[in-house]
Amino acid sequence: MNAFVFQVLATISQASPTPAASPIPGDVTPALTATPLATPLAEAVTPLSEAVADPGFAVRLLEFIVKGGPVMIPMILLAFVVIVLIVERYLYLRQINKGSTQFSVDFFRLWDAGNRVDAHTLAKKHDGAIARMMAGALGSLERGKQAIREAMQEQALDEMPALNRFMSAIGTIGTIMPIMGLLGTVTGMIKTFEVITVKGTGDPKALAGGISEALITTQTGLIFAIPILLFHTFLAARIDRYLNEMEKNATRLLAGLKDQGNNGA
Repeated sequence: MNAFVFQVLATISQASPTPAASPIPGDVTPALTATPLATPLAEAVTPLSEAVADPGFAVRLLEFIVKGGPVMIPMILLAFVVIVLIVERYLYLRQINKGSTQFSVDFFRLWDAGNRVDAHTLAKKHDGAIARMMAGALGSLERGKQAIREAMQEQALDEMPALNRFMSAIGTIGTIMPIMGLLGTVTGMIKTFEVITVKGTGDPKALAGGISEALITTQTGLIFAIPILLFHTFLAARIDRYLNEMEKNATRLLAGLKDQGNNGA
């Protein structure tokens, strides 16, 4: 009986397939290997969407302004004002410089050819400080050379306010920006000493607010002041160059009257 049982068990073991030959692991393996390939793609897309939605610069800028204290508000407002003034002055001076060069060429071409009437008409039609000065000079042509000189000087003085408009404001704002930064430094240090009086020096975080305010306002004042003063110098140089051009044209006109033997010379 026992021999018969052992024979049956041996027969079953020989007929049953081995676990290694089962097709199930082979079918499951591809499904498992596809999962890691999809995971890095999802991880790569997520930071991109977060970066687009993250207002990092705006938040940091706002935090910077808040840490600077109340002095930052008038400094920023003045900075916006001076930017508008600088752009306006640059466009104005660029326009009058561009038109004045061509006007001088056309005017003296007519003047040297003896066409005084046409030169006077051109000066009255053209819009610019040099053209108005020439028109005033030719309007006094019959009164002599001294009258022409005085007419040009008077017209040049009348043009000075328009040329120097807003220049004093730009220079003043550029000068007071570091002073306002120094004011923020003082208020920040006062705040720091108040914290020291109440909590002592054992808490660095409590002292950091006042120190940050002091340093941020000083930095902001210098950041604003340096370019403002540079632009002021640049614009003042353009104004001086235009005034020199006016003087050059006036001298050439007077020299032409002398060469032509004007009776008022």
